[in-house]
Amino acid sequence: MSAKVERACISSKTSSMKKLRPMGTATVLSRATELQLVEWINKYRRLGAPVSALMLHFKALDFAEQAGLSRQTFTASWAWRKCFIKRHRLSFRARTRQGQKSPKDSAKAVEELNKTMKETMHKLDIQEAYNADQTPIFFEYVPKQTLNARGARTVWVRSGGKDKERMNCMLLGSSYGRKFTPFFVIKTRKSTVKKRTEENLRLRHGFGKTLWKEIKVLQELHGAQIYGNSTGWWTSDLSIKWLDYHFKHRPEPTRPVLLL
Repeated sequence: MSAKVERACISSKTSSMKKLRPMGTATVLSRATELQLVEWINKYRRLGAPVSALMLHFKALDFAEQAGLSRQTFTASWAWRKCFIKRHRLSFRARTRQGQKSPKDSAKAVEELNKTMKETMHKLDIQEAYNADQTPIFFEYVPKQTLNARGARTVWVRSGGKDKERMNCMLLGSSYGRKFTPFFVIKTRKSTVKKRTEENLRLRHGFGKTLWKEIKVLQELHGAQIYGNSTGWWTSDLSIKWLDYHFKHRPEPTRPVLLL
């Protein structure tokens, strides 16, 4: 035993180790079960599908259950995941993506905006400010990272081809911390009959009679307003309906407000 310790002290790689034992000595999952998990990962990656940390976590729990291990015995913890990845020469890789850099003077611009807003509110005796934000919601979500064999120069991630499909959402909040009913706009085919199209816009938020029954249920279930048009984009008509919905029946209609 002493000779083993002396040999370990000679190498800079092992001299600072507190424990010296073969990798995988204290693993809960058997070698065969871990190899099944590796094969599952490789199968997904051959298809171009991403394997996220959450997917690995739940799949490891499934394999452990099949091997007769309870959730109390094996939890697929972060520490286990780290060692599993190291044992099987895997790594998490990020797919290439584009983004925008904030301008260098962005902090100064925010400070000036806040100053102007406070001065305007004081001058006009405005008690409450509102902030509206329009944002897209994409129907397909592809993880930003995936497990892959270590050392690969290029990591391919296949999508379902729907990563550009989205709906628009208009959110509204106030300086008092209040959150208001969100508005959603989705793309829908309009009727070829002009009279029916006008009726749908007037009575059913742009949807036909059959689809409107489902939309009404979703509105009540999620506390939202859902509209449809042929493009799925926000329009000037929707802006008027949105303003009417949120501000037409406010308690003090004569008091000025600030809307950003």
